[in-house]
Amino acid sequence: MSYVDRAPVGQTCPEIDQTINTLELVEREIADKYIQIKKYMDIVINAMEKIRQDNASLREWGNKAYELLEESESARQEALKQCDILEQQLEKAVAELQELKEENDDITKRYWQLEDKYLRI
Repeated sequence: MSYVDRAPVGQTCPEIDQTINTLELVEREIADKYIQIKKYMDIVINAMEKIRQDNASLREWGNKAYELLEESESARQEALKQCDILEQQLEKAVAELQELKEENDDITKRYWQLEDKYLRI
C-alpha cells in the first residue's frame, strides 16, 4: 500500500523557504540602508555639533562685545561729566578774565586821568 497524503494543507516547506529567503533579503537591504542612514546621521550630527560650537563662540564673542560696550558707555558718561565740569570752569575763567579786563580798563582809564591831571600842573 502506498501512502497518500490526505491532509487539507499541501506541502508548506517551499513556501516557508521562500518566505525565509525574502525575509533574509529584506534584512540585508535594511542593513545596507541602515549603514547609509547611519552615515547620513553621523554627518548631520557632526554638523549640529559644529553649529553648537559656533553658537557657543558667537555667544562668548557677543558677551565680550557687550561688556566692552558697557565699559565704553561708562567711560563716555564719565567723559561727558568731565566735559561739563571743564565747560563750567571755562565759563568761570572767561567771566574772571572779563572782570580782570574791565578792571584793567578802569585802571588804565584812571592812569590816563591822573597823568592828564598831573601833566597840566
